[in-house]
Amino acid sequence: MKNMKMTSLSLATAASLMGCGALSSTNANSDGSPSDLAPAGAPQILSFSGVAASENIGLTDASGNASVARWEVANSGNATYTCRFASPDSIATAAQAPCDGASGIQPLFTIPADATNGQKTLEVVATGQNGTSTTSRVTFYLHAELNNKSACNSNLSLDAAFATASNALGITALSPSFGDATKLAHPNKVVQLGDDSTFQIETLRRQLFLSSDKKLIAVTRKFVSDNNGCRNGFTIGHHRSITRAEYERTSFDCAAYVFSADGRAAVCIDENGQVLRRSTDALKPLRNALTHENNGYDQ
Repeated sequence: MKNMKMTSLSLATAASLMGCGALSSTNANSDGSPSDLAPAGAPQILSFSGVAASENIGLTDASGNASVARWEVANSGNATYTCRFASPDSIATAAQAPCDGASGIQPLFTIPADATNGQKTLEVVATGQNGTSTTSRVTFYLHAELNNKSACNSNLSLDAAFATASNALGITALSPSFGDATKLAHPNKVVQLGDDSTFQIETLRRQLFLSSDKKLIAVTRKFVSDNNGCRNGFTIGHHRSITRAEYERTSFDCAAYVFSADGRAAVCIDENGQVLRRSTDALKPLRNALTHENNGYDQ
């Protein structure tokens, strides 16, 4: 399948765990006061087979084992865990069952081998000596294309990338913002530029993040490329000479490729937070990155 492409359209964020799902972690009585009867905090879902805070996973991890969700509950005592797993639109009627497939005492849930591609929701409830917790819920994107794929980890923080890009691109309060139609959760990411034009990005192995001021979007790599490992390659053109019309394209490994809402200005930032190259036509390197790897596939 083509994992990454861009098409025209007519027309959830870094803080959401495993995609667009919200994580509930508050125990309360009906009047909103803290409950003394429930375990101290609902289960905090930490990762799927070590892939933390990701918005997409495979059915199997990098070692070929089934992906497993794990969580923690403060002062859980002898808690047991009940889970529901289904697509978001059918989770409300899904059957509850012990999370570990047995007694329910293990704080884990294994993705079923027959699970289909698409958005999934996992709900976890802890029951202990002091009562039952509120429900923790996480929604993420599951796809077999990510089976056996290793996650890429970067030392560059998003805050640092956005700060560097904002300074390099001269972003101010008057700079255009990305439109409300911008949706960066899987499976189909939609970007609405400041002029209201939109385009769609389909990618399984890269992530897009919107800055808090909605002025910038950063593209990072989450899963390995079949051909280039964790390289996040962008081919950026630039003039070699002011006096001659010589145009050169160079491929850069960008820990973050950050572009502005005008669709033109962008910077390639390395692991150390340094600007490797600035582009004055941001969407060209982006389109190139979406199509050039492995004859058109985002690998």
